[in-house]
Amino acid sequence: MPGGGRDLPFCQQIIGPDLTAALYPAASAFAAGLHVSLHPDSPVTPPYPLFAIWVAKTRNTQQPSWYPNLNAGTCPVVEGPRESISIAQGIQAYTIDAAWEYGKDSELGSIEVGKRADFVILSADPLTMESARLSTTLPIKPASKS
Repeated sequence: MPGGGRDLPFCQQIIGPDLTAALYPAASAFAAGLHVSLHPDSPVTPPYPLFAIWVAKTRNTQQPSWYPNLNAGTCPVVEGPRESISIAQGIQAYTIDAAWEYGKDSELGSIEVGKRADFVILSADPLTMESARLSTTLPIKPASKS
C-alpha cells in the first residue's frame, strides 16, 4: 500500500470503510432489547460522559487536524448514522445499563429508595436540548451517597 497506509483516511487504515460504518451498533443492540453501556477510552477520548453520549447520538467522528480526511466520500464525518441512539438511551447506557453490566443495578444506576444516589446537577437538561449542545453542557455540582 503506497505511503504505508498514511494516504488513507484514518478510519480506514485498519478495518476498512464497510466495517468502520458498522462500528458500535448501539441502536441495533437497544432494538434487540440488550443492555448497552457507554464509556470513555481515556486517555484516548475525554473522560466526560456527556461527550460520549453526544458521539453516540451524532455518530460524529473525531478527525485530528494534523491528519486530514482526504476522502470524505469513503470515510464520512458521520459513521453509521443508522446506529445513532437518543440522548435518553445514552443516559440509560451510562447509568442503569452500566450498573447492570457490573451486576450492581440493585445498588446503583437509578435514583430509587435504597440505592446509592450518586448524581450530578448539569448546566442544562440534556433531555430537552438539541444534541449539538450536549457536548458543551457542564456539570455544576456532584452529589455522592446522598
